[in-house]
Amino acid sequence: MVVNEHASRGVAYLGEVTGLLQSIRRADSTGGVWEAADLQWWWRRHRPTDEIDQSFWTDASGKTVAGAIRTDWGRRIGLDVIIHPQCDAEVVADIWQRALELVQNLESVEVMIDAANTTASEVLAEHGFGDTGQRGGSAWRGAEPIPGAEPPVGYRLADRSDEPQGKHHMDVRMTAPIEQRLKETSLYRPDLDLSVLAADGSIAAYGIFWFDPTTSVGFVEPMGTNMEHRRKGLASWVLARGVNRLVSLGATRVKVNYEVGNAAAERFYFSAGFVHATTTAMYVRNNGEA
Repeated sequence: MVVNEHASRGVAYLGEVTGLLQSIRRADSTGGVWEAADLQWWWRRHRPTDEIDQSFWTDASGKTVAGAIRTDWGRRIGLDVIIHPQCDAEVVADIWQRALELVQNLESVEVMIDAANTTASEVLAEHGFGDTGQRGGSAWRGAEPIPGAEPPVGYRLADRSDEPQGKHHMDVRMTAPIEQRLKETSLYRPDLDLSVLAADGSIAAYGIFWFDPTTSVGFVEPMGTNMEHRRKGLASWVLARGVNRLVSLGATRVKVNYEVGNAAAERFYFSAGFVHATTTAMYVRNNGEA
């Protein structure tokens, strides 16, 4: 298999990596680390890495089959090596080699991989990356609605299509307003951007849900409940309403990511019908040392 490297940046990069991840999901129902919606959520704020060329590889037909994406997370640069399962072992090895060359001079780099990907873990170890022991998980559920989605007393649900001119409910958690950036993505929908309002109009809880019509996958990211409103069933209510909207749009499956070992998160998502599918591992290299 012959592949050719090229570069892309900005919204063009976002479109290409979205297409690559959608193609991977169509080829593998649960494989890989990321959904297209993950990287679209990352686009919510400007990062220095928006200004650099991201690397992609195409096959002889011109189809994008791999990408090496660098993301500035502040403390470290994240490297995500995204490879379509159609690529043969030789191509996979070449892409990993080239991807690691792209970050060889950076001070601190992190790479998240499928923990079962021994090829990737061995390559990372050879290049000075160490396993941090940090584990993430992805869980999936079918498209069955979640019953009992009744509003807790004193609260009401809103979405960004209800109040499109007001301040976005997550702006207080971000260093810059996020809504304009979200609207630059292809999968963000205001009617799936949910918030729970308390009686005084303040934000009590929230959840953004993503529907990918190309893959029929729904995705949950992020969710949260403000401290003073916890233990009132708000998170369960938002999740149920969000999942039910995804089902009504045609989602056949719904995915969520969480931290493995976080008992509260595991209990919450598993009780809503999500089933663990994939474990991820984080590798880090600092100043060339694991």
